This record gives sequence, C-alpha cells and structure tokens, in this order.
Amino acid sequence: MSTAKTFYIIYTLRICECFQRL
Repeated sequence: MSTAKTFYIIYTLRICECFQRL
C-alpha cells in the first residue's frame, strides 16, 4: 500500500514543521 506510506510521510513532515515553528 504505497498510498498509506505516502500519507504517513506527509503526516510526519507536517509534525516536523510544527516542531520547527516552536
């Protein structure tokens, strides 16, 4: 399931962005 993997990667990237803003 590459779709789930891509969604997981995007989700992780968004979390990283939130941490960088802090």
